[in-house]
Amino acid sequence: MTKVKYNVGGVIVKTDNSIPNKFRVLKMAMDNWSKKNRNLSIDSTEGRKYGDDADRYNKLKELFEYHKPDFIKKRHMIEVNDLFKRYNT
Repeated sequence: MTKVKYNVGGVIVKTDNSIPNKFRVLKMAMDNWSKKNRNLSIDSTEGRKYGDDADRYNKLKELFEYHKPDFIKKRHMIEVNDLFKRYNT
C-alpha cells in the first residue's frame, strides 16, 4: 500500500490510504479544530455546523464500517473530503 502524509494541526501523520485510517485522520482534524475553537458558542453558526458535521461524520463512519464497499458511492467520498478540507485548514 502507498503511504500518505497528512498535516493535521502542524503534526505530520503518515498512514496508508485505507478507509479506516482516513476516518482516523478526519477525526483528528475535527478534534483539533474544536480545541482551537473551544471558546466558540455552540449556538453560533460555526458551532452548529460543527455539531451537524460531527453527526454526519458518525453516520458516514458507520456506513463505511458496516456496509460493503460496493454500496459506498462517490458522493460519500466527496463528502468525507469536504469535511476534511473544512476542518484541516
